[in-house]
Order: sequence, then structure tokens, then C-alpha cells
Amino acid sequence: MVKCWEKADTRNMLVFMSINLGFMFVELGYGVYSNSLGLISDAFHMLSDCLSLLVALMAAYIAMSKKANNEYTYGY
Repeated sequence: MVKCWEKADTRNMLVFMSINLGFMFVELGYGVYSNSLGLISDAFHMLSDCLSLLVALMAAYIAMSKKANNEYTYGY
């Protein structure tokens, strides 16, 4: 994922995913502590958001990994 730090849009996605993941753990911990089903379910919803961002980052990494050539005219 080193290449993802080079472009501003993927760097922003990485930063947002890190913040979102951290807040998810805080929300999950406080939801378990306070027995709040709403907080726990929202934490799992935030986990699905983080997984979606991870899929987008993997797609961006694959898109940056190969360049176009004679065989693959549109890249990978």
C-alpha cells in the first residue's frame, strides 16, 4: 500500500479509514460497556464502511500497479 500514499485521493481514503476504524472500536467498546444495542449495531455498520473503503483501496492499488503496454492496452 506504499503507492497509495503517493496520490492525494487514496491517501485521504487511508486516513479516513483509519479514523473510522478507530472510532468504530471506541463506539463498540462503549456500546458493550453501556449495553446499548444501537451503538453496537452502528459500530458494525461502521465496520462495513471500513471494508468498503478497503475494497476501494485495493482496486486503486491494482489500478496503479500495472501500466498500459502492447498486450494490455488499458493497463491491468
